[in-house]
Amino acid sequence: MKLAISMKSNFAFERLVAILENHEYGKEVEIYQKNVQTVADVEDVVEFWKVDYIVVDSKVIDSKSICDFLNRNDIEFTVFESDFELVIEQILNFFSLQPNEEDPLQIKEVNAGVIATKPPVEKKEKIIYQEKVVEKEVFKTSYTSIPNQLIVVGSMWSGAGSTTFAHNLAKAIAGRGLKVSYVEYPVLKPYTFDYLAIPVKEQEKEQEYVDVARELLMNRSFKKHGTVWNEHGVDWYVIDSRLEPIQSFGYEEMLKFVYAINSTITIVDVSNRLNDPTVQSLLHHADHIYICIEPDPIKIDWLSTIKNGGIDAEVQREEKRAIDFLNEIEETEGVTYQFINMKYTKKIDTTTWLESLGDKKPLVLFPTIPYEDLIELTWKSEFLYDNEKYKIKIEKVLKPVLVQILPRQFYELPNNGVKKRSRFIPKIF
Repeated sequence: MKLAISMKSNFAFERLVAILENHEYGKEVEIYQKNVQTVADVEDVVEFWKVDYIVVDSKVIDSKSICDFLNRNDIEFTVFESDFELVIEQILNFFSLQPNEEDPLQIKEVNAGVIATKPPVEKKEKIIYQEKVVEKEVFKTSYTSIPNQLIVVGSMWSGAGSTTFAHNLAKAIAGRGLKVSYVEYPVLKPYTFDYLAIPVKEQEKEQEYVDVARELLMNRSFKKHGTVWNEHGVDWYVIDSRLEPIQSFGYEEMLKFVYAINSTITIVDVSNRLNDPTVQSLLHHADHIYICIEPDPIKIDWLSTIKNGGIDAEVQREEKRAIDFLNEIEETEGVTYQFINMKYTKKIDTTTWLESLGDKKPLVLFPTIPYEDLIELTWKSEFLYDNEKYKIKIEKVLKPVLVQILPRQFYELPNNGVKKRSRFIPKIF
């Protein structure tokens, strides 16, 4: 019983593997331990590993070619669209038709089911019935149709707005009743901890804040229930400003951190640390990468190449190195990123500005917000998304991102408003 998996992101691949390995019956399936993302990879597992079944993510660049190859070679497969539970069900259904000969008890159980549905027509009816049940469940419990997604938000330079964007994106997702976590990259200067005024609220909530990243660094166990700081419908994993700064946080530690969170949507704010090795490794696991910029012609020039005697200088600006890395992984590995234009105003020469960005046009034009409004919200520990003056505008601005991340039924806010939903969110989680 051999299974191979082809996922767009390694995060989704490892998540599916973990679910199967922890499943009572999934343990019986032998899983190929590499994410087969190309036709060549799939050809190898078919020819040399003799795979029985393959899961193909529809978002993989070569997905169509992979499916065509599998059809030509009569290899069974399923196309992964969005639902982990559904694909697990499909995998188990497939392998239940091929009992393990080394386990006589399992053979007896599986054969009993096969005998009960031995006529081909009955077997087909049973499969269709199971699919209907899954679809009905997805309809009733809407969030089960969404795969766990890792979203990395960064800034091309300091102050470009990644935190503002990430905060309000998390709020917009939570407003749709979905499980979302905001993660502050553990080596940044702490900001969100005090923005939320957590030290004051600890007494009000009678809950002590736990810096999960620090706990994991100290090899302490993390029990999610009753430990996570939840506010505004969002789970907040931020840096405790009262503690000594964390000097380094490695790639393996970051993966362990993200897996411990295990939210439907996990948003990691890395600010302008795009050149950190840990961040660059994490980008390969991201389902979506959003890079915040602002329409400042001087700062955008930092992305240009420094020449020395007509030759590229050996030392380039950190912004140039960051954009070169992003372009490289996009061109060679299909790890795409998109610009988020923060502090946008119609008072600039928009045509010239967009031309300066080349082929990579901003997905979002996030408007300039008056400083007095921003600082007032900061003093109140509130977000733009909470403010009646800006809520509709921010919702409209974030729509292109929400459409990328969420299934169609979540494009619009429930009940065309927030007040009713926001009171209901704490009861869900």
